[in-house]
Amino acid sequence: MRTEVQFDVPWPPSVNRYWRHGRGRVYLAEPGRHYIELIRQSMPLFHDPWETEHLRLVVMAHPPDRRKRDLDNILKALLDGLEKGSLFRDDSQIKHIEARMLEPVRPKGLVHLIVGVIHEPWTTDKECHP
Repeated sequence: MRTEVQFDVPWPPSVNRYWRHGRGRVYLAEPGRHYIELIRQSMPLFHDPWETEHLRLVVMAHPPDRRKRDLDNILKALLDGLEKGSLFRDDSQIKHIEARMLEPVRPKGLVHLIVGVIHEPWTTDKECHP
C-alpha cells in the first residue's frame, strides 16, 4: 500500500453552498455532491483506503481569484470529499494538517494535496503537555 499520494483537486464550493438546512436537519447540497464526485475523479488509483493509519495532510490552495478568502473554510469540504472518495476511512485519521494559501490559478482555482501516513509514533496530549 502506498504511504503517500499527491494530486490536484478543483477549488471547493463555499461552505454556504456545500450544506443545506431543512426540515430540522443538515444535508449535503447538490454542489457538495458534485464536488465529491470531482474529488473521486481527481484521485490517483489507490487500491484500498487507509483504514486505521494516522495521516498527515498538506494543502496548497490556489484560489480562483484575488478575493479575500479564509483558508480554514476549504478544509471541511476537502476532508469530507477525500473521506467519501475512499482515500481513508474517517477524517479523524488526519492528525496533522499544513495549509497554505498561494497565488490564484485562473479561472477556477485548484488545490494540490499531499496525503501520507505518519510513520513516527503518535503521542497523546499527556505526552506532549506534561
